[in-house]
Amino acid sequence: MDAAAAAQSKGLPSGWTASRNKGGRWTYVAPDGEEFSSLASAKTAAANNKKPPRVSESPTARPGAAPGAAPGAAGIDRSSGALARAADPVQRAKAAAAAAQAEAILPSTGDDGLSQYERERLGRIARNEAFMQSLGLGGGLAGGTPGGKRAAASQRGVPRKKVKKAPAGPARRSPRLEEEKTGKKASEPLAALSYSTAEAKPERERLTGDHAYRVDGFDSARTAQPFSAKQAESAAARVRALKASGADAEAIEEAEADQKACDAEAAEALAAVTAEDAEERADAARLVARVAGAASGTRKALSEARYATSLQQMRIRDVDIAKVTQARTYALAWQPRSDRLLIASGDVNGQLGLWDVDEADAEKCCWSLSRAHSRPVTALYWDGGSVISGGYDSLVRKCALDHAPLVSTVVADYYDDDVDDLTHFCLQGDVVWGAHKCGGVSRFDSRAGSPTSKKLIIDAHGRKTAHIGVRPGHEFHLTTSSNDGSVVVWDVRKLKPKKPTEVWAYEHAKSVHGFCWSADGKTLASCSYDDTVGFHDVDADKTVSVRHDNRTGRYLTPFKPTMDPHAPFAAVIMGSMGRPRCVDVLRAKAPNTLIKLNDRDNVFHAVTSLHDVHPYAHVIAGANNSGRLSIWRPVC
Repeated sequence: MDAAAAAQSKGLPSGWTASRNKGGRWTYVAPDGEEFSSLASAKTAAANNKKPPRVSESPTARPGAAPGAAPGAAGIDRSSGALARAADPVQRAKAAAAAAQAEAILPSTGDDGLSQYERERLGRIARNEAFMQSLGLGGGLAGGTPGGKRAAASQRGVPRKKVKKAPAGPARRSPRLEEEKTGKKASEPLAALSYSTAEAKPERERLTGDHAYRVDGFDSARTAQPFSAKQAESAAARVRALKASGADAEAIEEAEADQKACDAEAAEALAAVTAEDAEERADAARLVARVAGAASGTRKALSEARYATSLQQMRIRDVDIAKVTQARTYALAWQPRSDRLLIASGDVNGQLGLWDVDEADAEKCCWSLSRAHSRPVTALYWDGGSVISGGYDSLVRKCALDHAPLVSTVVADYYDDDVDDLTHFCLQGDVVWGAHKCGGVSRFDSRAGSPTSKKLIIDAHGRKTAHIGVRPGHEFHLTTSSNDGSVVVWDVRKLKPKKPTEVWAYEHAKSVHGFCWSADGKTLASCSYDDTVGFHDVDADKTVSVRHDNRTGRYLTPFKPTMDPHAPFAAVIMGSMGRPRCVDVLRAKAPNTLIKLNDRDNVFHAVTSLHDVHPYAHVIAGANNSGRLSIWRPVC
């Protein structure tokens, strides 16, 4: 039997051929030369007079599909199955309309340079996004840039510092190869060489006294000026030496000309320092003008409908991302004012940064102050026009930014106390509550004496105390969380150094890096490495655990929850490890995820571990590991 007859015996039309190999497997060849290893695929292609889909889909309508659904080039209509899962008929109607709109945006035919498979894929993505938007679950799945290329990171804010690579060490030489090459045995043993050419990073000086800040970015001339002055001094010394030695006139004349040139360069360098100082003072004056005169405002919780609408309208633009500090962000805080969006952040190197969000000039919207702390900044608070910061260098500082000069004063110094690094702190009037790496908690009244006065030290946890805060509306309730997995509420009236009294406690399976209270003090939210966010009703001793991926790993700042003060219920802003990158808004009541704030303009690329919500405007700020801040705000 020939190949054509074999194909006809299998039920295939004329023009098809069929052949069987030695292993007994059949191969079916279409008239256009396309080969099929399955008889079912060959019959399907023969019936449709075309190649079957490359994905595991049937080109015919599925059972239960919408009547009149068009198979083929536009992709399988899967919206009906998704709509069947939505209980609300209004939502079904919205999703159907959105799917129709997506179908219109992505036609099934046309000379767009795309293959059929690519058109089907884009069609499915568009319909899925439209359906998710209709259910209020965000979007952004199809919001890519043309060609699939990611937009460049925002260049707003402080410029990047170019890090010079460490010079390579001496090349390692093999004594055996050297002997084979020269024929002589090495007479001296090779010096021991380190496999690591990078030198140990020197520890930064701990700045314990009060000092004035200098705005970063105006140091190039000041750095170069000492070299020019030294060159001028060397040239003058050479002229004196030549004259003293009785050198010939030509040599002295040449040295004097060199001295004259060096003096001119030194004068130019000194003038550049003067001009640079004037620019720095002008930039500091701009910062003072931004911070001073803050207008107070009021906050009112939104209704559930208005809050849901505000979340659905949240957007982020390329101008809403700026690099505020040079390195990983460890803390951030909005200035509480109603007339301007101004936010402060602190990074792992102790640098303090500020960003005027609505400043149009990308080169003048941010300021950075490098001498805030010598180690990571752990927490920030605003006191009018001053920023109060604490760091791992065991210092709490207050920097007045609303008048010149920008002077930083020490509020509390823990260096000589029986505690180690300050991992976090909070304020309660004039009292500073500190959390420490050793597991202790400290209390210091700034009115009591000098910053180095002895503090009350409480042995609260067996491992690192990661976070500390005062319960709103309950002045005697202090809250701490620890790497031992516990989050505890203490009665400050019964705090004893060795046996403090617990009011309430909850144990997570792993470490708890952060928590936050609702504005009314009724709900406590905690975030743990056990992949849960706990919503605790402390008074009723009830807890709702919400699953959430909190495993940020070694190279990301651990997630910390932030309570949204504008929500009519306890709603928590959290970072997300998911893709596409987003910000999660969670609550205790089902559905636990209110929304995933997705990027629609393809400018939001990184995980934001820390967040803060503006006290008067519903604006959310997030911070990532590169020192960039991202701003989400409703856009009508």
